[in-house]
Amino acid sequence: MLRPGLSIWLLAPLFTPTVSYVSVPFQSKGYYGSTGPWQAVQVQVGRYLNGQTPRSQYSAVDLLPSGANTNVIPTMTYCQTYSAANLCGAGGTFDPYQDNDMRNDTQAGQEGETYVWNITRGLNAMGGPVFIKDLLIDTGNQSIIIPNVGTTAVTEGNYTLPNGSAYPIDVGILTVGGPSQYFTVHVNHSPVEMWNMPGYLFNQSITKSYSFTYHIGSAAFDYPGSLIFGGYDKGRAIGPGTIYMDKPPQLLDIVIGVETGASPFSFDSQDGLLLDSAGIQRSGPVVLENGTPNLLLPKQTCDRLAQILPVIFDSKTGFYLWNDIDPAFKKIVTSPAYLGFVFPGAGQSAKDVTIKVPFALLNLTLTAPSISDSKQYFPCQPYSDSYVLGRAFLQAAFLGSYWNKQNWIAQAPGPGASKQGLGLFPQDIESGQTTLEYNDPPTFAQSWSEYWTPLPSTTTNSNTTPPIGHDSDSSRGLNTGVKAGIGVGAAAAALLLTFLVGLLIRHRQNRSPWLSKDRLVIDDKSNSQDNSSNAQPPVLTEMSELPLRDPVELPLRDPVELPLRDPAELPLGDPTEIPTRSPVEMQHDTKARELNGSSQDSDEDKTNGRSVLLARGDKDGVMNG
Repeated sequence: MLRPGLSIWLLAPLFTPTVSYVSVPFQSKGYYGSTGPWQAVQVQVGRYLNGQTPRSQYSAVDLLPSGANTNVIPTMTYCQTYSAANLCGAGGTFDPYQDNDMRNDTQAGQEGETYVWNITRGLNAMGGPVFIKDLLIDTGNQSIIIPNVGTTAVTEGNYTLPNGSAYPIDVGILTVGGPSQYFTVHVNHSPVEMWNMPGYLFNQSITKSYSFTYHIGSAAFDYPGSLIFGGYDKGRAIGPGTIYMDKPPQLLDIVIGVETGASPFSFDSQDGLLLDSAGIQRSGPVVLENGTPNLLLPKQTCDRLAQILPVIFDSKTGFYLWNDIDPAFKKIVTSPAYLGFVFPGAGQSAKDVTIKVPFALLNLTLTAPSISDSKQYFPCQPYSDSYVLGRAFLQAAFLGSYWNKQNWIAQAPGPGASKQGLGLFPQDIESGQTTLEYNDPPTFAQSWSEYWTPLPSTTTNSNTTPPIGHDSDSSRGLNTGVKAGIGVGAAAAALLLTFLVGLLIRHRQNRSPWLSKDRLVIDDKSNSQDNSSNAQPPVLTEMSELPLRDPVELPLRDPVELPLRDPAELPLGDPTEIPTRSPVEMQHDTKARELNGSSQDSDEDKTNGRSVLLARGDKDGVMNG
């Protein structure tokens, strides 16, 4: 609680708010960032005037919700050192030294002491003295003043691009809380509680829980975000979600998939894309940070994705630029293809949860001052310190935290028909509540149906993907040895097929035509007694297919080995001399056979004739039957 006697007037809001969630509007006057575009929430920062902060002394600033302990706003003095082209303070600035009743106690610290907090966000750092300021939230239904909010007045720092160049801060940061609802600081040697916004709202019973939920939406699709203290919008959450406690969640893997329709890639899905600095698939803790625009991942991961996507690494900017003249570019960013981030499920037996970021959301734009001419880029930024998923990821993720109890991650929907996701369904997070209601998984595709074009299934892609770690050449084709082996095998198969076809033809030609009535049968009369020119052509019987029967596996028998016998030598007989015959004896035998043969010819002719007739009779019987 606030200490009595110190700025009691700060406790009085414009009117007594009801106990319910507080929704912070996305009413910013434009989109921000040279790596986006991105959208911000709007709050108003108060100025002291004669010991009070009149409504007229609040000035609007646009801020990015983030996990800093204080609000972070660039000062007018800071931006005076940059030209207008650098867009310093485009979201709004403030100057704490303009207060005509600054009282010197609005700066947190002892006399002569200044608190300088450095805020690190990936490759970005900024800092300055911390002041105590009033903030006003206009929800549309009510206006709520949060007093004594810590606000860092940025006097130094910048955004640093991957190539090392820097540009000033264009938009500040709005704190969404932390483990502590407030910090105790000293003003004129007296302790004062310096609040964060959700901490004060819960402490004063304006909300039912010390919590927040957030979805950034998408500026490119004119899809506003959602930030709620003490509640959540069910229309922004698709299950199954997952939870984590005080430690950062584990990122298990990165995958590529297609929600519906055919794949724009040479595969239907691919996993194992999260590689560490050694090129090994490795899971690890990940920071979810709205203050960072990109996906900060090891260079090996970014390079692996670049082998699959039509992107080119630009050494001048340090970003991966989309090759927008490649036909695959438009096919990918307009299709239901997505980059998936895999987290452990909630509970030991739960399935992993994949947050799907459509490639349409990863087609971001580089503008000045990051680059002279605008370019489309893929927001994978090489970074070796840790895994950090910034705003590019959060466009498709629903985040929430019940501070000191539980944190939530779930799939966020697409813009939907009304550009409000699955609709507006805000509700409270009750005190002690640890579960949220989610929409069913099919609603993800429904929410995107008006914004992507499924590809027709004209070809069947292989589900087999190249192994991780191969270079781009090996992943796109077979080597020479494999191709040669395939060629030899194909030639051998062709020769074998030709041989088998020849055997089949010969087998059919040699078969008796009357073996089956279900085969083509020819009644050949060419050998009959009627060989006249009026002979009829062969009679064709219609061919039909034999019925199929289920295959029956023959029983296997144990092999039996034949007994071996000792070799034996055949007995040799005594040689016998064949008697020789004289020419006279041989001539006499010949004449005798000629005389005997003339008396047997008639009997053999009758016998042979009878055999021929019987054979022809059997043949005719089969054809007629």
